[in-house]
Amino acid sequence: MTTILVVDDTEVNLTLIQNLLGFSDYDVVTARDGLDALTIMQQQTIQLLIVDWMMPRMDGIELIKAIREQFADPYRYIIMLTGKQERDAVITGLNAGADDFLTRPFNARELEARVAIGIRIIELENKMRDLILMTERAKQIWEATTDSIVQLICLLDRNGHVLRANGVVEKWRLSSAYQASGVHISKLMGKVYRDAGDKLEKIWEIAKEKLAQGMEYDCECKDEKQNTHFDIHFQPINPFGGLAEQEESFAAVSIQDVTERKRLEINLQDANAQLAIERDKADNVLLNVLPRPIAERLKAGENTIAEYHDQATVLFADLVGFTPLTVALSPRQLMEILNTIFSTFDSMTQKHGVEKIKTIGDAYMAVAGIPDSVTDHAQRIGKLALGMLHIMNVINDHVGIDLELRIGIDSGHVVAGVIGSAKFSYDLWGDVVNTASRMESTGQAGKIQVTDRAYEILKDHFTFEKRGLVDVKGKGLILTYWLTGELR
Repeated sequence: MTTILVVDDTEVNLTLIQNLLGFSDYDVVTARDGLDALTIMQQQTIQLLIVDWMMPRMDGIELIKAIREQFADPYRYIIMLTGKQERDAVITGLNAGADDFLTRPFNARELEARVAIGIRIIELENKMRDLILMTERAKQIWEATTDSIVQLICLLDRNGHVLRANGVVEKWRLSSAYQASGVHISKLMGKVYRDAGDKLEKIWEIAKEKLAQGMEYDCECKDEKQNTHFDIHFQPINPFGGLAEQEESFAAVSIQDVTERKRLEINLQDANAQLAIERDKADNVLLNVLPRPIAERLKAGENTIAEYHDQATVLFADLVGFTPLTVALSPRQLMEILNTIFSTFDSMTQKHGVEKIKTIGDAYMAVAGIPDSVTDHAQRIGKLALGMLHIMNVINDHVGIDLELRIGIDSGHVVAGVIGSAKFSYDLWGDVVNTASRMESTGQAGKIQVTDRAYEILKDHFTFEKRGLVDVKGKGLILTYWLTGELR
C-alpha cells in the first residue's frame, strides 16, 4: 500500500483529501505544517507528498526546498496544492522542486489521476536505482573474482607432457604437483574435467604449430558436462632448441577457471539490458508529456527551451454533458470513459500530424505547426476537429453515453516552451491560445467555432456557415464562423 503524506494547515482540506484518497486504498499520513512534515519524514520513508502552499512556520515552498536538500534518495514526488493560478506562481513552485500542481478547487478524478502519475514515476525511479545498484555490485564482484583467481601453470615438453606444475593442481583436485610430471596436459585436465580434457587434446595440436613458430596461442574451453569455463594461454619458451639447460622446456601453459567471471558477465549483460529497458520506459514517460524533438533536446542537455512560432493553429475541445456523468457513474467508469475518448484523440493527433499539448479536466488542447513548422497547420487542425466530432458519435454508440464536443480554433503566432526542472511541462502562450479557448467556451455543442483569421486560411479547403459577431471576454465583438465540413 502506498503511503502519501498530506501537508496542510486547514483541517477541512486534510479531511477532504484523506477521504478522497482513502477510497483508493492509499495509506494517508497528515501534517499541519512543514516542520511537522520533516519530522514525519525522518521517522519513515514517504515518497509521495501533497503539500499546501500557504502554511504557518514553514510554507510549502520552504518545505519542498528542505526536502530536496535533506532527502535525496529515494526520489520524492511532490504535488503542490494551491489556489494560485498565475504562471509566475507555477514557475516558482517548479523551480523550488515541485513535480506537479493541483489547483483549488479540484475534484476526485483529477486528484487520483495526478497521484497515479506520481506513483508510476516513483516506481520507474526506484527500478532504475535498483538496477544501477545491482550493476555496480556485479562489477565489484566481477573485479574481485577475476583478481583473486589462481591459475594452473605448467611447463610442457614438445609432446605436451608436463615437466613441472605449480601447486594449484592440488586445489583443482587433479593430483599432486609431483604426480603431474610426465602426464599429457590433456590427460591432466581430464582427471576431473573429462570433456574439457578431450577438447584440450585437439587444442594442443593447434597450439603446438603456433608455438613451434615462436607464437603465443590463446583460446577458451568449456566443459559441457560440468558447465565450467576455462581461459587457456600458451607461451613459447624454447621453440627452436639450443638452450641446453632448458632443452626440454618447449612452452608454458596457464589454465584459468573463469566460470564465475562468465556467470557475472552474463548477469552484468542482463542487468545492462534491463537497465536499458527501464531507461526506454523513462524516455517514453518523457515523450508522453513532451513532443519528441523537445524531449531529445532536453536529453541532450539543453536547459532552457522557449521559441516563437509565427504560424500555428490551436484547438480546444470540451466534453459537453460530462458533469452529469460524474454523479451517475463510479470513478472507475468515468476514468475508463475519459481514457477511451482521449486515447482515441491521441491517435487522431498522430494521424493528422498534430501535437497534443495537454488535457485539462474533461477538455483537450492540441496545436499544429509546433514544434516543427508546417504550411498546412490550419488544414490539419480542421481535419482533426471534424474527425473528433465524428468519432465522438461512434464512441457514444459504442459505450452507451450521450456526450458532445464543443470545439474552438484560432490561428496566428504563439510562444512555446518548457517549464519546470523536476517535472517538465510543454505549453503555449499568446493571444491565439486565449482566443481559441474563448471560441470553445462561447461555441455550441456539436459544433466547431473558428475566428475570422482562421477562416481566411481555411475557406478554400472547408465549408463554413457565418455565425456573426460574438461578444468575447477581453476582446469585445469578433466575427466567427462554424466549420461544417471539408471541400471535396
